[in-house]
Amino acid sequence: MRINYSLRLLLLLLILLPASLAARAEEGNDSAKGGNANLPEEAAQYIRITIPPGFLSHRVDEKGIYRWRKDSGEIYLVLGAPFAESSELLFKELRQAAKKDKRIESVKAWTVKRGRVVLVKDKPPKDPERLQTWRLMVITDAKIINVDFTAPAKDFKSFAPAFKKALSSFKLPKRS
Repeated sequence: MRINYSLRLLLLLLILLPASLAARAEEGNDSAKGGNANLPEEAAQYIRITIPPGFLSHRVDEKGIYRWRKDSGEIYLVLGAPFAESSELLFKELRQAAKKDKRIESVKAWTVKRGRVVLVKDKPPKDPERLQTWRLMVITDAKIINVDFTAPAKDFKSFAPAFKKALSSFKLPKRS
């Protein structure tokens, strides 16, 4: 059975169009300028954080998980529902567990309006190819928010200034 030229062209366009649209959407999420504007709307209603310049958004097929990447550095933002009745108890347990872990370099905890925050910084691993992570955990009554800043240990120092800047921009938005 022969398919005419127009029909073949239409089929080719239908095959290529979704890939082209996905690529354009990916380009549209470019955070070359940085800023909170590149946070998806769902995330922006729970957290304010500036994604550093040059980190590009990458699609994750899991609701509530967002990813940005620049070279070997990555930022993951995960929004989850509280799973304990007491956010205070959960916060205390997370902080204590982090302080006991020998792989952790530092643990900093503080309170913000409507939430509790723990910043956990890993010690650099001995293997320079292994990932080093700074993890910001935020516990509110509405959400548990985790933001991981990671890169291979050999590259981590080059990303640290951008990660610090992002961390310093963190805040929780006013809830209506």
